[in-house]
Parts: sequence; C-alpha cells; structure tokens
Amino acid sequence: MTQVEKRREIAALLLFCQMMEVDLQQELQFIKQDENQQAEVLVEEFLQYLANHSRFELARLKEDRSLVAGLLRINRKWLIYHFRETTFATKIQRRYFQEINPKLDELIQDFIERIGQQGLFHSEQERNKLYYDYLFFLITKISVEELEDPVYICIDFSHGSSYNEYIQTMLRSLQSMNICYEEKLSTKTQIYLSDFLIDTLPCHQMIWKRPPTPEDWAEFGHLLLTVKGGAYE
Repeated sequence: MTQVEKRREIAALLLFCQMMEVDLQQELQFIKQDENQQAEVLVEEFLQYLANHSRFELARLKEDRSLVAGLLRINRKWLIYHFRETTFATKIQRRYFQEINPKLDELIQDFIERIGQQGLFHSEQERNKLYYDYLFFLITKISVEELEDPVYICIDFSHGSSYNEYIQTMLRSLQSMNICYEEKLSTKTQIYLSDFLIDTLPCHQMIWKRPPTPEDWAEFGHLLLTVKGGAYE
C-alpha cells in the first residue's frame, strides 16, 4: 500500500470507531469526500428545518457543539457505512414515540421523507433506523418546552389546596409530557381534573370522586395522549 492508501485506511478505521462511539481520544481529520460533505449539508438543513418549526433560534442551535457533532455523527454513519444492524427499532414500534413526543416525531418523519426523495439512503430499513437515531439523540439534547406547546391542566378538587398539590405531585412522573398546571380555569385549559362536573365546560374533564386508582391513572394517561396528539393532527 502507498502512504496515501495507508492514511485513508487509518482514517476509515478511526471514523468507524467514532461512529460506534469508541473513544480513542484521537483528533480526526475527514477526507473531503462527497458523503462527508453531504452529511454536513444535512446538519445545516435539519437545524434550519427545526428552527422553522419550533421556538428555537437557528443561531443558538448552531452554537450547540454537542448537538451539531451528534447530528453529524449520525449522518456520517448512515451515508458512509450503510449499516445493516438488527434491533428492536422497527416501524411498528413508532406508535409509542408518536404518542409521547408527537411534535418531535412529526418533525423527524417529515425531514427524513424530504431527504429520502434525494436518494441519500439505500433502503427503508436505513431510513427507519435513521429516524430512531435522530429521535433518541434529540430527546436528550433539546428542550421539549421550546419544541411544543404545553398541555394545560386545571386541578381543582373540593378537598382543598393540599389535596390538589398531592395530585400534582403524583403527576410529576409525566413531566416529560410538558404539562402546565393551573389552579383556576382559563381559556387555555385543555383538561379539567376535579371531583365535580361542570356541564358547560368546553374542555376535556376527568372526574375522580375518590383517590385515583391505577385504572384512573391509566384513563388519565390515555386522555393526555389524546389531547397531546390532537394538537398536531
């Protein structure tokens, strides 16, 4: 092998290790090849797309080095190596994430559909895995409060403020759902949680006459997903 070929082989190995997140503490210099340049272009396009469809500012997104580096790593992995790995991440599994993170799911799916039309990824399997790579990475990197509108829930039980606070404390496990709690009804209220019914109320109501059972929590979770998903239909 010539010296040029050796350098390219070493660069390819180091790139592969980076894609697999093996920390070799090496400063990598990438060969100016079409796939690498396309990976950088896709990062720019996605950040612009994200800024256009959320409250994020483009300049602040670009300044987040870990966000840019992570997206670039994902794009390089699928554009250069075209992995054929088998994981749980099938298209059928998407329903869970569509319910929990409908806005993020919508953004990623729309973006991948757009770039898929450019013929950048070889198969439906690759595009599906790319979806999960983007999803799992972005969930840990961006604020749900800036990505989507909160669900407004008014908690108003006749047992008093302490009981209301107890119910709110029980709901904190759902905080990833981006919930905004209200002490009084407002024009923003989407779910009214109480022990008495108001006939003329235009929002959803859930009435608990007793301390909530596991079945009550399950029913509330279903209603929350319905309201959250309905915002993006």
